[in-house]
Amino acid sequence: MKPATWTGIGRFKPERPVDSEGVLKRLARTGWRYVELSMEDLEDIDKRDNPEREFKALKRLCTELGISIPQMHGPVPDMAKFSPVVSNQDEYIKVIKRSLRWASILGVKWVVLHPGGAYWSDDERMKEKLKEGNLKFFSQILKYAESFKVGIAIENLTLYRKTKDYKCFGATPSELLWLVSNLDSKWVGICWDTGHANGEDLDQYQALKIIGKHLVATHINDNDSFSDQHRLPFEGTINWEGVMQALRDIGYSGLFNLEVGGTTYCLRNNRMPVEMKEDKLRYILKLTEYLIKKEPLSWK
Repeated sequence: MKPATWTGIGRFKPERPVDSEGVLKRLARTGWRYVELSMEDLEDIDKRDNPEREFKALKRLCTELGISIPQMHGPVPDMAKFSPVVSNQDEYIKVIKRSLRWASILGVKWVVLHPGGAYWSDDERMKEKLKEGNLKFFSQILKYAESFKVGIAIENLTLYRKTKDYKCFGATPSELLWLVSNLDSKWVGICWDTGHANGEDLDQYQALKIIGKHLVATHINDNDSFSDQHRLPFEGTINWEGVMQALRDIGYSGLFNLEVGGTTYCLRNNRMPVEMKEDKLRYILKLTEYLIKKEPLSWK
């Protein structure tokens, strides 16, 4: 596994606005070599006058800095508007197609996308409709992914414990595996978000063992299981021994990618000197490397 972080971690406030290039320079300066391009940075470059030229320039900058971007978070839609069971998906599909084009320029291997839709727990008819809607939707996306030679990593979701009676599609390994198996393409896999899984109160060792070879990307973060806090490992209630043992057992060798906006909120919003904030980025890298290298059974 390779230690990685999503690029949103490198935006500090209050300070003068830092562009995506500045974020990558900061991450390189603090020792990071693998990153997931965040939605924020994707949108930052996409809205510029000549985004194709800008993404090519970003690729050259990464080469100069010794950083690679194997993973990117794709656009996240308004699920009420872009649910797989409604007909007006064309706008979202165009946005995703555009992001896949930029991903191919950057050399991204996997673009993380969310499945769509929610249903009442006892409404099997709606659940089946969502399953088929997601299958149809991602089948369309895969045509573009294959043409750009960029994979799609479908992320597990959660509604946390807001209601026991309302569920979102894609929260469990069985739903994700159903979707991936029926898509039946080498260009699709699963992104496992440890925080979302904790919100579903899943046994993550067993869940990851079930997903197995289909795991292609990760969003590593912790929480108390009640909300999407995006804390560092060990700052919440996740059993990290189980997570790390499962990743080893299934032979996962991709990015161990932190998505820890909650922990770095202090970096993004307080008045701590920038130099000290960058020291925390170095500490977070050390923690990530510790998790990857440490044998879980030796923690006790």
